[in-house]
Amino acid sequence: MKALNVSFLNTIIDKYSDRECIIHITDTSSKIIASSDKERMGSISSTALYINDVQRATSIANPDAVKDSYSSIYGAPLIVNGETYGTVIVHGSAEVSASVGEMIRNSIETIIAYDNHRSSDEGQKDMLSDLGIKLLSGSMSREEINSVMYRLDMNPELLRCVILIRMNYHQNNYFNIKLNLGYTSGIERLKNNLMSSLSANMYLNSQDIVCMYDYNTAVVIKSFIPVEDMSRIYLSLDKICESIAEICDSFNSFSFKMACGSLYPDIMNVQKSYNEAEDLIRIGIKSKRNEHFY
Repeated sequence: MKALNVSFLNTIIDKYSDRECIIHITDTSSKIIASSDKERMGSISSTALYINDVQRATSIANPDAVKDSYSSIYGAPLIVNGETYGTVIVHGSAEVSASVGEMIRNSIETIIAYDNHRSSDEGQKDMLSDLGIKLLSGSMSREEINSVMYRLDMNPELLRCVILIRMNYHQNNYFNIKLNLGYTSGIERLKNNLMSSLSANMYLNSQDIVCMYDYNTAVVIKSFIPVEDMSRIYLSLDKICESIAEICDSFNSFSFKMACGSLYPDIMNVQKSYNEAEDLIRIGIKSKRNEHFY
């Protein structure tokens, strides 16, 4: 479980600071980590202790109403996918405390859910990329491949081939300046943009893998459902390669050569398809044919 982002919590509190109420947000230990009352920061909220115990939204009469002039306290746990992240506590009138408390709870839980989804999505992309690299290098056993692919809801029994893109970066002042200043390399950003564009290709699906195999080699491991008429698949493959070439053409920061290996029904032959594509590019370059796709 990630800790709540205090800066974000303070932004949420500021949004409702014009209401007649006091707002506290606590962590799972009931310690106040963000508040409209800065003097309470770091202290333990007795209301949060109760809310963490009962694990439900509750409105209660304020026992210190004379001291802080607020008649009601609303408390609610922050729960996303069954996991508790803390509590929201609002002191105010009965109407204000409940409405403000619910709006803040909904806002925080929505952001937590979105952040969790994004982290999960990024984690899956990393797993796919790692799987692709290991398939290309032949460094996994069949049992390991099957285990990872089943975990990613992928079918290892499909036909697969490798579409290889060998890039030649144009060394311009933009890249050099970025590299010299020690910022994120312009080339790294370019590769990330290329990966995003290739992954969004209309012809690719959840069974395909897009990854950078090395510094200047992008790879698409394309899957197909087996059919009796293989010529139909190869016609589709031509169309897919044309589409990928168009995407690469849209980037003016590198030139490229591209080739495709054979289709294989055995997942263990992905490396063989890659080697075939690499050989085609090597032969094409030696023959000095001025083409993108061999």
